[in-house]
Amino acid sequence: MGRDKCQEMIVVDLDRELPSLNGEFDVIVYGDILEHLKDPEMVFRHCNRHLKPGGAIIVSVPNFAHAWVRLNVLMGRLEYAERGILDRTHLRFFTLKSFREFLSKAGVDVEKLVAVPAPLFLAVPERYHGMWLRAGHWLNAALARGWSTVFGYQFVAVARKRSNP
Repeated sequence: MGRDKCQEMIVVDLDRELPSLNGEFDVIVYGDILEHLKDPEMVFRHCNRHLKPGGAIIVSVPNFAHAWVRLNVLMGRLEYAERGILDRTHLRFFTLKSFREFLSKAGVDVEKLVAVPAPLFLAVPERYHGMWLRAGHWLNAALARGWSTVFGYQFVAVARKRSNP
């Protein structure tokens, strides 16, 4: 699970208790976690209190307004899955606008925000990998950069605590 790669590992259910953190951190990474929490802002603010002055926050969330979700809703389907944007364990959903609002309300300033394309190489069976999938991935990435609100599969932000929240 990672214990052999860490100095210290803390395992908690963030919906039941906040972790007891010792010291300050240079970087805090929220990798696809906020959408799983009942009160993501409370957890976010609590952990960010332990960030060193000038430290960075890296946050990623899936884009609920992705073209695939929109198309499914248009077709009258909203089916949860084992992983991805409609992962059955997601309690919250974010769009680019709501993600920006969340970060602002939680007292951080965004330095960089990018849209990440859908992970086609993970979604498509390996037997179909090749030139066409590479071309599809290139197009997918270009669309995510150009029209992030529709083709960004996930948003990743680099932020810092606001000096006067």
